[in-house]
Amino acid sequence: PFPIMLAAPTGRAAKRMTETTGLPASTIHRLLGLTIDSDEYEPKELPDGLLIVDEMSMVDTYLFRTLLMSLHPGIRLILVGDKDQLPSVGPGQVFADLLRARCLPAQELTHIHRQDSQSSIIDLAHAINMGQLPADWQQQKADRSFILCPPNQLAAVVGQVVAKAAQKFDLNDMQVLAPMYR
Repeated sequence: PFPIMLAAPTGRAAKRMTETTGLPASTIHRLLGLTIDSDEYEPKELPDGLLIVDEMSMVDTYLFRTLLMSLHPGIRLILVGDKDQLPSVGPGQVFADLLRARCLPAQELTHIHRQDSQSSIIDLAHAINMGQLPADWQQQKADRSFILCPPNQLAAVVGQVVAKAAQKFDLNDMQVLAPMYR
């Protein structure tokens, strides 16, 4: 009886929301009736209820402005994200700026679920957030490694790492993250 709308800036994030909640989720673009390649759109009338937007660090100023223009007093909005993730591809760091401005009620979650409490990744991430690199950032650790290689060898090195990891892990349990698709 109380409509809940779930949205995210990417299809992958929306799919993950659906998987974890069992509720339908969509991209913000689809929710608002936007097309990727056009500034013109037919705004959809959003129903009264709760709108939860995940992965807010990826939302740029244009998309956020469009989202805000689509809201009305019958919609409650919850923004979810990690201010320390990479900002949006488009202009602005909307989520980080909103949190820094302290203009909205906010709750910061501090318990880390993705790594063991002894993980060296946690200390490394905290140091990077403070603009520092620890002296041991290139040293091999049980839970992370660093391989220095020139850009023209990157694809071959990633292939070697995946092949080595495939000896121990199922391919479905591996993930390769890259800043770009090239």
